[in-house]
This record gives sequence, structure tokens and C-alpha cells, in this order.
Amino acid sequence: MKELVSVLALLVILVTAFTLWSSYNNTFTLNAYSEYSDLHSLIQTCVGTDTSFTPTACPTCVHHSPLSDPRFYNPSMLGKREYTLRLSPYNYCRRYSIPDTKHLHEQRTLYMKDGIVEHVLMNSEDARLFKFDGRTFVIFTRLKTIDPYETDMVIADLSGVTPREIILQYGASKAVEKNWVVNATLGDDLYMSYSLNPHVVLKVDVATGVCTKAFETFNNNISGELRGSSQMISFNETYLIAVVHTTSPVLSWPFRLYRHRFCAFESAPPFRCVSVGPWFRFPKVFKDSRDSIQFCCGLAAHNDGYLISYGVADCIAKYIHLSKEQIARQLPVLVQ
Repeated sequence: MKELVSVLALLVILVTAFTLWSSYNNTFTLNAYSEYSDLHSLIQTCVGTDTSFTPTACPTCVHHSPLSDPRFYNPSMLGKREYTLRLSPYNYCRRYSIPDTKHLHEQRTLYMKDGIVEHVLMNSEDARLFKFDGRTFVIFTRLKTIDPYETDMVIADLSGVTPREIILQYGASKAVEKNWVVNATLGDDLYMSYSLNPHVVLKVDVATGVCTKAFETFNNNISGELRGSSQMISFNETYLIAVVHTTSPVLSWPFRLYRHRFCAFESAPPFRCVSVGPWFRFPKVFKDSRDSIQFCCGLAAHNDGYLISYGVADCIAKYIHLSKEQIARQLPVLVQ
């Protein structure tokens, strides 16, 4: 019996090792870009017991508790003048460290415009910015409870003096909700992708937060898990594009590997997912295992190309610029 257990354990190890080897060898690094920069250095934190937001005293500062060590990461850009940053004590900045989960309620989102902190959204993570009906909105994950871990998806209108926040309500929601994909490209209706394959598309009532299933399609030719990352935006009259991600277990700290790919969707209902590109990873920053954690929250049209904004190691905020041609090479269907 012990011999059988040993053989089974060895088989599990070999299968895991092969899976990891396949993940690394079927992934390329985005090294061809016209611009590569950071966002986290443009803002500073001020340690203090006063955790209120005081833009008049320091328009590029935000206070945080002295009990935590927050970092800025996972940006979402509408352009270089307008973006969000996640401020959180949960990070992998120090190699082999264990992220701080005791202060998750302190997470917040900073809405930046022209270098100034316009709004701070409390208890929020991984926000995605988008324009709808001439106004600026954001969706984000909000922590309900830590144990058991439960979250909601929230939409906020940032156009007023203070943000107007509403919890998104969908009848088939789970205890943990994350990574909904925004599609605000069709007239007066706002749609969000609840899942990507099957592609479940919700119609969102911005006034009430009520979400109803509008469409559901499935592409049998696409294999592998697809999780939401960036917004869904227009590439041309026929197609929308988005960055999606997946995670794989790894044997060394921090025990996760993030990979990304571009997806193409039809620009008209039911917004079928028609093609996916190869898996890729963003350029290395730390040159060690911390680079295995990368998360994209933003995709924005800019100068005949696209700005892709992402975080590394839940620690820093970066963006790169790719041309339309570079993206089309990963998704040939876009130019066929």
C-alpha cells in the first residue's frame, strides 16, 4: 500500500512539473513596445492615525494607518492623464514575505486626474475605469467579510463632487465576485461580461445596480481558463478586444504564475468571443520569482495604439504602449 501511495505521489509531482513546464514554454514575453513606464512613483503616502483624504493639504498624498505598509499597484488607465491605482497593504514587495491580510479593509482606490488625487474609494480593489454616457465610472471588488472570504462587485460614478457607489446585483452571483469585464461601447446600454467562455453578458442598470443576463455564447474552439482583466474596448467597427488572464500553480514562492492573452469579440450583440491570442507575460521588473505575479487592469486607446496598464508582485504599477499592428499579429482575425 505504501508503495502504491509513493507511486501515485510521484505521478502527481511529474504531472505538475509537466504542466508548469508547458505553461512556461507556451508563453512569450512582451518585449516589443514603444513605451514602458511606471505610475506608482507619481503618488506618495503619508503615515498617520488620520486616515481621511485631505487633497487640499497634499493633492498628491493619501493617508494610511501606521499599522500597515501599503503599496500602489494594478492601475487602470483611460489615458496618461486619467487612471486609478490600488493602494493596499497586501503585497509581495519583500521576497518570500507573507502578504498582510489583517488590513484588507484598508484597501482603497485612488482616482487620479492630471496628477491630482480626485477621489478615494474606500475598501476597494482592482478597479477598472471606463466612460459611459459622457461620464467616468469605475467598477471594483469590495470586501464583505475576511473569514469566510466574501466580496461584492461595485460600480461608482466619479463625475460628481463625491463618488456615487452602488453594489451590482445579479441573481446568479457567487459568494466571491471578481474580474467582471466592462463593455460600454453600445449606445445607451451598459454591458458587462460575467464570464468569458461561456461568455455570459449582463445588462446593467446604472441607476439601481440590477444586472440581468442578456446573452450567453460559447466557443468550442477555445480551450483553457479565461478570467477578466482589462476593459473591453473597440479595435475597429467589427471587433472589440480585451486582455484576459489565467493562473497556474508553481512549486516556489509565491506559488502562482499569471499569464495573459488578448481576446477578440464581436462588436455587436451577443458579443461572441471569436479568437484568442497566444499566452504572454509582461517584462520582468524584479528579475526573480516576484515577477510571476502580474495583473492587468487597464486597456486604453492612445496614439494609434493602446496603453496596457498592470501591476507586478502586487507592489508596483506599470504600463506599456503597443501599436495596433502588434496586437493584430497576436489576433490575425482582427485584420482578415
